[in-house]
Amino acid sequence: PYYHFYNVSISLWLFISILIAVVKKYDYARFLIIGFFAISITVINDVLHFNNIVNTTMTVPFGMSFFIIIQSIVISLHFSRLEKEKEHLRLTQIIEKKEKWASIGRMISGFAHDILNPLSGIKGPFDLLTAHLKNEVLLSNKDIHEAISHVKANLRRIESITTILKSLQIENVDKKDKIKFAPFMDTL
Repeated sequence: PYYHFYNVSISLWLFISILIAVVKKYDYARFLIIGFFAISITVINDVLHFNNIVNTTMTVPFGMSFFIIIQSIVISLHFSRLEKEKEHLRLTQIIEKKEKWASIGRMISGFAHDILNPLSGIKGPFDLLTAHLKNEVLLSNKDIHEAISHVKANLRRIESITTILKSLQIENVDKKDKIKFAPFMDTL
């Protein structure tokens, strides 16, 4: 009958498609061709059995069971690989994030250092100048006294801010998290 031709042509098309996948070395294609081969043999056997060409029993349930087992193996292998890739991506993102924070920490430390050096060059002579002016008449001038107080307050503020920036850098660099590298190394 006509449906035998349809079954054979669909089976042939699937077989050729899976064979091309094997030749192109697609993942798990070899498993699929084994499962497809098993179910095809059992279907051919049953067609020949129903047409009284061979004297065997029905084997499609066994072939279908084998095919389903092969499919479940392929699916579990695929999900296992996806899980490894997901873990690899997660570890890579953690490493990239840590590297980014480390570079930000180095930048902050350099920034604080570049501010503290000139600040020390300003603060030292300024303290020396105000110590000499204490005995002078200039310090008794209210405007000069307010200006000196304002400059001292801002110098302390800049020093405080840069000290905080340096402490942020030190906390970030010294902070250590445990990372499991075994799954990461398995994927390489």
